Amino acid sequence: DDDDDDDDEDEDDAVPGDDGEDEEGDEDGADEDDELPAAEMKKMKKRNVTLTLERIDGSLGIAVAGNQVTAVHKNGAGEAAGLEIGDLITEVNGKDTHLDTFGSLLPKDKTKPIKLRVVRLFEIDPEAEAEAKAERAAKKAEREAARAAAAEEEGEAAEVEAEDDDAPPQAETTVEEVAAGS
Repeated sequence: DDDDDDDDEDEDDAVPGDDGEDEEGDEDGADEDDELPAAEMKKMKKRNVTLTLERIDGSLGIAVAGNQVTAVHKNGAGEAAGLEIGDLITEVNGKDTHLDTFGSLLPKDKTKPIKLRVVRLFEIDPEAEAEAKAERAAKKAEREAARAAAAEEEGEAAEVEAEDDDAPPQAETTVEEVAAGS
C-alpha cells in the first residue's frame, strides 16, 4: 500500500505551472519568464493599516506564517480587529518585525491589547482610478484658473497705481490757503 503513495506527487514539491518537463522538452514552447497579458494583470497598491488586536478566550484568531496573515478565523479576535488574509505584519506594539517574528514580539500578558501595523495590498479599479484622476485634474485646473484670475486682477490694480504715479503732481493746498483765497 505504501507503493501507491509514491506515485502521487507531493504538493510541497510541486511547482505551479511546472509540468515536469525540462526546459528543452517544454511542449508548449513558453518560457518560464512569460508574463501575463496586460489585460489580465491587476494593478495593486499598498496601504499601511494600524489595528488593535484583543485576544478572545486567549486566542488571536489568526494563523501567521513568518509575519504574514495566512488565515483569519470566523468570529475570532483577528476578524474583530479587521485583519485580512495576506496582511503583512510590520510592527507589534511599536516594535519592528524585520528582526523578530510576530510571535516573539507578543506580550506575555495575554490580557493586554496588541497594537499592530500591517501592510495591506489592495486591487485598484482602473475605472475608479481614471475617474479620480480626472477629478483631481479638474480641481487642479480650477485652482490654476483662480490663481491666474487673481494675478490678472493684481496686475490691473498695479497698472492703475502705475498710471496714478505717472500723472503730474497736483499742488496740495492747505486749509489756510483755501481760506485766504476766498
